[in-house]
Amino acid sequence: NEDFIDAQLNSSKINTIFDFLQKTRALKIVGGSTSSCEIFSLQLCKSLKYLELYSVPVEILSDINFLKSCLRTITLNRACSDVCAFLNSEDSSVFWRCLTRANFCFNNICRIPAPLQTSIPYIKQLDLSHNDIRDV
Repeated sequence: NEDFIDAQLNSSKINTIFDFLQKTRALKIVGGSTSSCEIFSLQLCKSLKYLELYSVPVEILSDINFLKSCLRTITLNRACSDVCAFLNSEDSSVFWRCLTRANFCFNNICRIPAPLQTSIPYIKQLDLSHNDIRDV
């Protein structure tokens, strides 16, 4: 009987967490110098519109095509040195159809290739400050 009650409580907690993740609109992930990251998917976050990664490598994210379909704003700070590779990852024919704001500060970006605009066609605000851009 106690096991049944315990399982019900755990199931209730899991449902609460699942519901919370599905309704999450903004997510900020902050790493540290000693953090080791596992690859994970944000597909449970069905309502996700804003994503911020600080000192967390973008390589930890899987299912980038899911993000391409929903994100309006992305901030990658000390997270990505090759922005085009990230923006075109998984399937380069799928573009970021909702993304209007992107902040790629402090990423040691050296060049901005021409295909950047085709990856993010609806971008209105792009912040590339505090990088080492030499080639556009």
